[in-house]
Order: sequence, then C-alpha cells, then structure tokens
Amino acid sequence: MLRRSIIFAAFATGLVGMAGTAVAADAAAGNTVFTSICSTCHELGDWKGKNATELTAMIQDIVSGKTKHKKALKLSDTEIADVAAFITTSK
Repeated sequence: MLRRSIIFAAFATGLVGMAGTAVAADAAAGNTVFTSICSTCHELGDWKGKNATELTAMIQDIVSGKTKHKKALKLSDTEIADVAAFITTSK
C-alpha cells in the first residue's frame, strides 16, 4: 500500500511539473504576432504598467468581442499569452 502511495505521488508530481511547462508563454512568438498585427496601431508603451494577467484578459475580451476594437482580432489563447509575455518583457 505504501509503495502505491509513493508511486502515485511521484506520478502526480510529474504531471503538475509538466503542466507548468506546457503553458509557458513564448515572448519571441509574441513579438512576431505583435509586430505583424498589433504594431500597425499600437506601441509597447500603450500598456505601460500592465502585467501579463491584465494584458491577457484585455486581449481575450477584444478577441471575444466583449471589448470594442478598431478591427476584429482572431488570436488563439497561446498567441494571446505570447503577446502578453512579449509586451511585459519588452519594457
């Protein structure tokens, strides 16, 4: 019984560790998206003081249509996280 508990704990710890790595945002990919889509109207300074969580929520609201924007955006959740990572690491 103790052996099963140890094996389960090791397995669960491994899954948690992998989940954290899988969702890491890619600032370099965010740079590509920002440069090709966002920078036609925006500068990095437009979001001064915002953190990645705030930026992610703001961009998600624009993509979903909840927040009005000059043009419709079609970005995946990964692209949104990448753009937020790029903006927050580029200041």
